[in-house]
Amino acid sequence: MKILSISGGGFQALYNVILLEQLEQLAGPVKDSFDLFCGTSAGAVVAAAAARGMPMAELRAGFEKRGAEAFRRRSIAGPRDLWRVFGRSRYIAAPLKMLVDEIAGDVTFAELDVPLAVTAVRLRDGAPTVFSNQTSPEVKLGDAVMASAAAPSMFPAVSIKGELHADGAIIANAPDLLALELALRAGAKAEEVSMLSLGSMNACPPLGEPADPDMGVLDWLRNNRIFRTMMGAQAEVTRRLMSSLLGERYTRIDADPGFPLRGDVALDQADAKAVVAARMAASLSLPELEVWARSGMGPGVRTIARQASAGPR
Repeated sequence: MKILSISGGGFQALYNVILLEQLEQLAGPVKDSFDLFCGTSAGAVVAAAAARGMPMAELRAGFEKRGAEAFRRRSIAGPRDLWRVFGRSRYIAAPLKMLVDEIAGDVTFAELDVPLAVTAVRLRDGAPTVFSNQTSPEVKLGDAVMASAAAPSMFPAVSIKGELHADGAIIANAPDLLALELALRAGAKAEEVSMLSLGSMNACPPLGEPADPDMGVLDWLRNNRIFRTMMGAQAEVTRRLMSSLLGERYTRIDADPGFPLRGDVALDQADAKAVVAARMAASLSLPELEVWARSGMGPGVRTIARQASAGPR
């Protein structure tokens, strides 16, 4: 069983969309290259699109078109609106929902023809939730994806079956272990499972030594230190565990945290600079993807594969 697991990362997930677009050029539709799809947060958007058979070039165009709209701060009409900066989510959900609706339509998990898992957190008790064909066939795919992408303070929580759910990245920004567990519960044998895990430029970059160890809220929020640290550390722990469990049958690809345009990347930065940075990061990671595609774990490649040196368009 071949699994595709995709990490969250806001607009940074454009990186793995571009990589999957290149994989389609190498090996054909992403949907035909894997047996199970799993995604968290923005990675849930990508995994859902792959499972639905959406061409990755079309998804990339959607990311680039909707991204700037999705991460546009709410307007403040006057001083009386200032309290709302801290009293509600930073962004409205409508632009993101437009993209998710284009992917998911009105289908439920039961109507999908390939296994798909999407992570979220139930807010009333912090319970980890995995929406999938097995666990929640009656749930609408679009609702689950919107819930998984409802990053704390950024987007509103989503009600599913009368209970509010939010960002799956709270529990598993890199959902690899959950994907493996789902495969084993479905009857797959561990020795028959292989996984391609794609990051979203979340490998923690050098943040610098804090000037003062007595750090307050603003210190942790500056440059998204707390989010970058948590996401990077979580991804690294997951990589170590998965490497121990699957060995060479596990491949994790993420951007080099020190790549030249890393400063133009952020969870909610969706401008032209962020697009260029994602394209550069994906181009630098493409050789790893091609090695995987040609390996016994990958889908193989077309005989007229594009040259790696060309980089993503």
